[in-house]
Amino acid sequence: MRFLLLVFVLLTACRPSHKIGDLVGVPKERPLEKTYWVLTELDGKPIATINEAKKLNLLLDPVTKTASGFAGCNQFAGGYTLEGKKLNLKNLAATRMFCEETMEIEIRFLQAIRETDAYKIEENVLFLNQGDQHRAKFQADVKTTF
Repeated sequence: MRFLLLVFVLLTACRPSHKIGDLVGVPKERPLEKTYWVLTELDGKPIATINEAKKLNLLLDPVTKTASGFAGCNQFAGGYTLEGKKLNLKNLAATRMFCEETMEIEIRFLQAIRETDAYKIEENVLFLNQGDQHRAKFQADVKTTF
């Protein structure tokens, strides 16, 4: 009987809990701004990162109202407006390097975020939408930049 009780206690202690994330400072749902968002899907297709150090990403700074990130080969930056669940990224500019292996994804990624008009967050996943179509899906990363 003691053995069963011990097994039960150990199994209960090992199950995942959002409380652990809260204790170490990782909230259940990350905010849109001040979060390092890593691209995982573009127009319904998964995105594989070629180099772990160069994840395609998006950051929104609420102080300067600047959107910035890495698109696969080039860095980009521009402004954004936020009103409720409406999000518009505007005047985006990117550096001008050419990387043959990532240019197609980069062009599609920049086009998708330029055409974004709304967003939705479900726990630690961000969806950028154009109308009711998901254009880009991101996962919140533990990396902090603020």
